[in-house]
Amino acid sequence: MAVDFRSALEDYRRKVDLNNANESRWLLRCLELAHYGKLHGHVNVPAKYPNNKSLGYWVRKQRYNHSLNKLDSDRQQLLELLGFNFRLLANRDWDKMYRMLRKELEHLAIRDVKPLTHPQLHSWVQYQRSLYWKGKLKADRLKSLKEAGVDMTHRTLFRFEHNLEKLKAFQRKNEHCYVCKSYGADKQLINFVKGLRRTKNELPADTKSLLDELGFVWEAKREVTKVLNRERGKRAWLKRYGELSRFQKEFGHCQIPLD
Repeated sequence: MAVDFRSALEDYRRKVDLNNANESRWLLRCLELAHYGKLHGHVNVPAKYPNNKSLGYWVRKQRYNHSLNKLDSDRQQLLELLGFNFRLLANRDWDKMYRMLRKELEHLAIRDVKPLTHPQLHSWVQYQRSLYWKGKLKADRLKSLKEAGVDMTHRTLFRFEHNLEKLKAFQRKNEHCYVCKSYGADKQLINFVKGLRRTKNELPADTKSLLDELGFVWEAKREVTKVLNRERGKRAWLKRYGELSRFQKEFGHCQIPLD
């Protein structure tokens, strides 16, 4: 009978001394990791996770201990049941996980990762999707996942291709990429653009080239301010011109008194 996380957690609690500060702290972080998994669909916590820096540090430490064969087997089992990837960033692990995916899918296209029985594989696929939605998944890996039958679409506000199409439409309409409320951009597109700028150094080269061809502005604050000031000046000039035109029609001249 397969062991689930809840029962394994109870077994672990019975084995350890919960009055021990190190044990209680480890269990707390493990529960925080489980909660993270429920929220995000995977447990690949960023090393510098801003919402819980202690959890990010703890996750790095578990990988480090595992690499030195110093991670307790019971703890390792709990992490594996959550879908924890002990060597998340290694390229050879990506290839290993991909082969595992192909074997499990057996050429069956899936639209949800729930059919995947291996928790670590489930978490890995979710992580690849999260990279894709942020525009950080390499083109060759995206192609491989699609060939395996993984549907990368998802009902999320930040899905990369969906927002990229919105950005293209904005550029066609305004003939520039100065995305802001003044040009009718919605909150979703504004947040997407901000995210691109924050992660500029992490984006794949092909994604950056695509955005450059579109005329994307990476250092936008000063440039957008200049454009908006020109637009405001233009509107102010046209407003005064309209007032002058109406004065001329009414009085037959443009000699407006200074006082």
